[in-house]
Amino acid sequence: MLRFRYIFIIIFIAIFSAYLPIRSRAQESSEDYTKDEESPSYMKLDDMKAEEIFQSICSTCHGKDGRGISDEERKKLGLDTMPPNFRDPKFNSREPASFWEGVIKYGGKTYGYSHFMPAFGGILTEQNIKDLVSYLKSIGYDKRYPQGELNFTRPFFTTKAFPEDELLYIVNFTQANRNSFKNTVYLAKRFGPVYQIEIKGVGEFSDGELENELEGGFKWCFFHSKEILFLSSVGIEFSVYRGGWSYIPYLSFGKGLGSSGDLSLQGNLKFKHDPKNGNLALISSIASAYDITLAAGRIISPIFEFIYENDFRSGRFYLSPQVYLAMTKRGHVALSLGFRRIILGSSAEKFSVVGFLLWDFADGWFFEGW
Repeated sequence: MLRFRYIFIIIFIAIFSAYLPIRSRAQESSEDYTKDEESPSYMKLDDMKAEEIFQSICSTCHGKDGRGISDEERKKLGLDTMPPNFRDPKFNSREPASFWEGVIKYGGKTYGYSHFMPAFGGILTEQNIKDLVSYLKSIGYDKRYPQGELNFTRPFFTTKAFPEDELLYIVNFTQANRNSFKNTVYLAKRFGPVYQIEIKGVGEFSDGELENELEGGFKWCFFHSKEILFLSSVGIEFSVYRGGWSYIPYLSFGKGLGSSGDLSLQGNLKFKHDPKNGNLALISSIASAYDITLAAGRIISPIFEFIYENDFRSGRFYLSPQVYLAMTKRGHVALSLGFRRIILGSSAEKFSVVGFLLWDFADGWFFEGW
């Protein structure tokens, strides 16, 4: 068991050390516009309203109404990718305003996007940029969509309340009376403003035997508020395995703490029932994460998660510290590593090493944005 702790500590130190140099390159920009530009239009930006700034320096690529341009216009401008449609509510709500502010200030290249998106930090003030982002967010705002400020960092055991487009590879090595290695492929697909469907393929090796499960689920984010940084969802998961099946209805929530939401609290309550053998279990967890920006979209987040399980015969508490690392400039590919240990009660599980590799495919291909 001590060996697994040392492995976890060594990996954490290696990852953190590797990313420290990135901080010094955080403000590399695509093309820096400065107030030395000769064009008179650049000299009046400080006094312009946000919509006027957009029409003056953004509309050529992003369209007069913010819907983008045609492919023919894109080719004429020599752009390597199609500019986004700011009036698409799904795109508009996907990222927090602070992320858009960074892209405008430091340029697309810094955040893993096209180098044709210039850095405007040299000609726009901080207030100009905030006002411009507020304007862009307003033209595509749809109150049905949870905003990106509510998409809190994913813990391992606690089910997120935010609907996602994600693919994960999840591993769990458990040291117990029967040691086991579980690996899971998890696909979540968002549809509509607040719904998500998911499917999981699970394989567990234990004492030379392989057990497989197929799981599916549905989630509905029934409440969300950017103003109070809170959202809540209900959902249900089904599992089919050799000789039986089970289902898990659940309630989950997420709450940002402080004005920026870098500190978050997430939790859920689950009820598991296996009709074949009559097993019942109550599972509750709560997780706290703190996002530390390394550079552009790259963050590192220490996470502490507490899990309570009760099979209506006895209960037990677990503690699971984890480290979440967003590895790309877009933050859409991430690695998480941690462990779980019982702290109160009795269980056959002595110690678990847990981790996952995450790809948020709504933000681009896996190998983009590095």
